[in-house]
Amino acid sequence: MSRLIAILISTILFSPSPKPAFPQTKATASSSRLLQFHYRKPQDFKNTEANCGSIKPAASAPSVVHIAMTLDTNFLRGTIVAVHSILQHSRCPENIFLHFISSNASHEPLIRYIFPSLKSRVYYFNPEIVKRKISPSIRDGLEQPLNYARNYLAHLLEPCIQGVIYLDSDVLVVDDILKLWNTDLRTKTVGSPEYCHANFTKYFTPKFWSRNTLSSVFSNRLRPCYFNTG
Repeated sequence: MSRLIAILISTILFSPSPKPAFPQTKATASSSRLLQFHYRKPQDFKNTEANCGSIKPAASAPSVVHIAMTLDTNFLRGTIVAVHSILQHSRCPENIFLHFISSNASHEPLIRYIFPSLKSRVYYFNPEIVKRKISPSIRDGLEQPLNYARNYLAHLLEPCIQGVIYLDSDVLVVDDILKLWNTDLRTKTVGSPEYCHANFTKYFTPKFWSRNTLSSVFSNRLRPCYFNTG
């Protein structure tokens, strides 16, 4: 596989649900210690159409939709909700393969307990790789090394995987993820939505704005736009 991997990013809309999506269950004692919150365990999701295609072998079958997400202890609840929303709105949920990036070995059995039929794999990301490369000029929420694991997907995933959708843990998918997967990037390697409504005065710290070599990047821009990588 090329060192560069196609990452498709979507703009996700939030949609409130008036009723629980699935019945609430109690976690086992070991899972409770890991989760540290109550959750709702979903039923097995099955393909609803006959033309979903073969999913064997799971990692390299052309009909498999590859999705990458991080597993962070502080955001596990969001990740679980995001995964459920992906499966719930997909016509071919059995064709979805989740690639989880984590720096905590205890996350893998947890995911398999909550989603026993989910095709997935957990990859270990060493936070030391990026710790010294993170600028102190960004807001605290972006100082966690796992935020930058997405940049190493081509090195973490199997060589047979030619494309992957990367999603943050704070999203809800309200449509079939297959539509995004089928986006034609043509000759481009990475696809991402452009966002032009960010308030960068709060995005960066005062230390950033006090250094002209850094803040001058916005001086000639009518609109401070950026590409949302999650």
